[in-house]
Amino acid sequence: MRKEMLNVPLRKLLLACLLISFGISVMAQQRTIEGTVKDNEGMPLIGANILIKGTSAGTSADIDGRFELTVSGETGVLVVSYVGFETREVQLKAGVSTYAVVLRSQVDLEEVVVTALGVERDEKALGYAVQKLGSQQIASVKPTNIANSLAGKVSGVYITEGTSGPTASANVTIRGASSLSGSNQALFVVNGMPITNGLFSPGDGLNGSTTIDFGNAAQLVNPDDIESISVLKGPAAAALYGSRASNGVILITTKTGKSSEGWGVDINSTTNFESILRLPDYQNEYGFGGYGFYSYRTDGQGGVTYTEAGDGTKYYDAFGENWGPRLDGTPVVQFNSDGQPAPFSPAENNIRNFFRTGITAINNISLSNGDEDGDFRLSFTN
Repeated sequence: MRKEMLNVPLRKLLLACLLISFGISVMAQQRTIEGTVKDNEGMPLIGANILIKGTSAGTSADIDGRFELTVSGETGVLVVSYVGFETREVQLKAGVSTYAVVLRSQVDLEEVVVTALGVERDEKALGYAVQKLGSQQIASVKPTNIANSLAGKVSGVYITEGTSGPTASANVTIRGASSLSGSNQALFVVNGMPITNGLFSPGDGLNGSTTIDFGNAAQLVNPDDIESISVLKGPAAAALYGSRASNGVILITTKTGKSSEGWGVDINSTTNFESILRLPDYQNEYGFGGYGFYSYRTDGQGGVTYTEAGDGTKYYDAFGENWGPRLDGTPVVQFNSDGQPAPFSPAENNIRNFFRTGITAINNISLSNGDEDGDFRLSFTN
């Protein structure tokens, strides 16, 4: 009985000693560190946040950029952050209690737009609407006409794409038409140089047909050379480029070697395939001619408006018209029958069979270099 009474106080004593030893060990693992937080120009960052990574424990810098923090253990990671600066992680080292942290300024380029050559403004400070596209949004799938790359990517910009092949022009209208008689095209400015994006067509078509589309100036800009495109939408943009900019401005800035760190080589290759999606609904009931008359004379003479052959048949001098007699299979001498009668029948798929799969291959290689003394960039596109 006495032996049991003596064992109880002994157990309590051993437990108390164990707890005291554990407390002394925990206190030995905690230590205090201090330091400063400044920018790359040596100015203190007042109120900078200093946190222990993975925990909610932390502090903030005072008016002199100084901080003091109690940490557990010899190692750990401090996360130092400040508005407008890059967040930095600092590895704690055993035996080191003082740290000098320098944060680099971080500029949000998405909020800065180019309004004129070499002129950058904060987007919120402008009195007119501006929208910007980066190089990746432009050159991911390269069009033959850079104006077509704006379709569906910029609000309020309407693109009417040409359908006459790789050299077709594109009409660019910002916020709708503003003139009934004049041009509604936006002004294109490439590195400060205004270019006219109007249709280049040296004459009218024949017999009322459409004009020949030789393209416009915007398609001469290489998508691989474009750094960014800023779309100036309001009439106030005319203050920068005059009355020609009353319909808005498409401002194009090309790439330079400024961002290169030493030598850089870029190689880009794009291949596009095109096929006909839908054709107009052509009529195949009446053949070439007009007003129910043939446009080709069976006596070998040239067709003249309402002339009469020896057999009394009338002919109509038609160009590109298909409103002659019915295509009923009657043997008739035609323009492609070598003077011999041929069935006057429709060619159902003559238009669709004319088209093949279009292939457009664009290959680009560029060489750039930049250092503190200057920079350059050379680019070749085929």
